[in-house]
Amino acid sequence: MTKDGDFFRGSHIPGPTHNLLRMRVQSAPNASFNVRVLPAVGGCSHGAPIEAEESRDWISVGVERANAELGTGYGIVEAEVVANDSRRPEVYAELARRIVLAAHQDDGSN
Repeated sequence: MTKDGDFFRGSHIPGPTHNLLRMRVQSAPNASFNVRVLPAVGGCSHGAPIEAEESRDWISVGVERANAELGTGYGIVEAEVVANDSRRPEVYAELARRIVLAAHQDDGSN
């Protein structure tokens, strides 16, 4: 996980599949957040483009897992995914979980 300004960035690229998730995390929970679908990168295709609504659900699972693990109530201000990334809900959930863990660690270092 890396931090670029207000965004935390996580990626998973094990070979022909790839996923990128960028999130702005806040210390308070929220009911919903915006997901921006970034334009496709490169010429590959892994099926239909990822949609904001479905990725919001995947990301929310990871945020809930991290909050349960930490005993916290982090929320997401906004998130970004890439349209032609691999449709792997479990990967997005894990990236979101790790981003919240990184944000928690970053909060503790300030």
